[in-house]
Amino acid sequence: MDRTGVGSSPAHTRVGPQRGRLSRATSAVRAALDGGAPGADLRSAVAELAGAWREHVEFTEAPEGLFDEMLGTSTDISPEIDHLRRDHVSVTASLERVDGLLSRGTDGDDTRVRDTLAAVLKSVGQHRKRGAGLLYDLYSVDPTGGG
Repeated sequence: MDRTGVGSSPAHTRVGPQRGRLSRATSAVRAALDGGAPGADLRSAVAELAGAWREHVEFTEAPEGLFDEMLGTSTDISPEIDHLRRDHVSVTASLERVDGLLSRGTDGDDTRVRDTLAAVLKSVGQHRKRGAGLLYDLYSVDPTGGG
């Protein structure tokens, strides 16, 4: 298995550790923001979130990754997968913006950093909820109503 998590078992069965890393990273950023953490702690938390996000994007979008698997199960979900892909682009751009702001320094005014990170955390939360719902619908529910 490579870094993207592509391997011989179905991707939907390997999603847990990758989602766990993303969850821990968002919690660390939230804690750094809530605690008014010094810049170095916030930078570290943001770097971990960016790494977890990159891993998530690779896991889901890689050939034979989660999106390919899900689309192989049902092509009806194409619009939802497209939405999740757009989320990837948007969150990645926001994380790059935060990195740039942190690299330049905030001169004591970290409002833009905090606002951008709050938006990132909200977007990631919504994205995870959409993805989890889609996984549940595809793999845990019998749409025909049978047992």
